[in-house]
Amino acid sequence: MGLLTAAPEKVTYDDHILPIFENSCTNCHNPDKKKGGLDLSSYSAVMSGGAGGKMATPGEGADSRIFLTSSHIEEPFMPPKGEKLDKKQLTSIRAWIDGGLLETKDSLAKNSTHKKFDTIRAMPENLRGQHQCPRTSLLSRLSRPHPLQPSMQ
Repeated sequence: MGLLTAAPEKVTYDDHILPIFENSCTNCHNPDKKKGGLDLSSYSAVMSGGAGGKMATPGEGADSRIFLTSSHIEEPFMPPKGEKLDKKQLTSIRAWIDGGLLETKDSLAKNSTHKKFDTIRAMPENLRGQHQCPRTSLLSRLSRPHPLQPSMQ
């Protein structure tokens, strides 16, 4: 008999993210104040973004504005006064974004609107299907010292 593993819990706005926002963010980011044009008090308001545009792109949690500012990686640091969100809260926000910005457990994940670079389509026909991945070869070649030294003349 094989071991059954539970599917990871879906991180949703209603169950996981709203409580974080209510505790740390909605004093300033609510329908009345809307600091930076951002209201975090409802799912639809969050999806509308703020003065700086969208706060997140589905599947790109680590690069999202809300994650970067909340984890004090990018300014303006949020919340502006006091400690940044704790690791568990930041992990939840990132997982929510990476998981497709679900509103509820019954929601469908949103797809990223960014076009991903397709290395297979960009690869010349004669290199497709080779045993050694050209990307790996390129990285290997780039990491070696170059035999030619730049001239200062």
